Amino acid sequence: MSNTTSEQEPLPPKPKAPVDLSGKWKLIKNENYDEFLQALGVGKIARVAASSQSPTMEIKQDENDNMVVTVSTPMRATEDRYTVGQEFTNPDPTREGELATYLPTWDWEGKKLTIRNLSRPDDGIHVTRELVGGMLVQTQMVGTAVAKRYFVRTV
Repeated sequence: MSNTTSEQEPLPPKPKAPVDLSGKWKLIKNENYDEFLQALGVGKIARVAASSQSPTMEIKQDENDNMVVTVSTPMRATEDRYTVGQEFTNPDPTREGELATYLPTWDWEGKKLTIRNLSRPDDGIHVTRELVGGMLVQTQMVGTAVAKRYFVRTV
């Protein structure tokens, strides 16, 4: 007997993110941060000020890959909201008054979140975040300059 109803198979569930970056994080170490800022054209006084700060970062990540990332220093706080796999637009931190389009994606094998600058693929800032030995490691790249920032979980 044949089944004449055409039932569609349900879609497979969306795979879980390869890593949960949620939490509150405090910067404990920078590598090549001054060189990275210099590649962005940041002046010496501003580089010294930026390098002396220890920002905190709070990441909220839900089961649908919606992310809210808040970075706070004594001087200011910034917040980014995006969904992994969907383009989003934010102010370009290197060009005042301009917007840039970014695409966050998961690197499933390396268990990294990669955020690519689609507006400026050659000279824009690209970021990866991953957990290494219990620390959140944020790698920031512009051109050939690469900085690593190490954060420890505070909560």
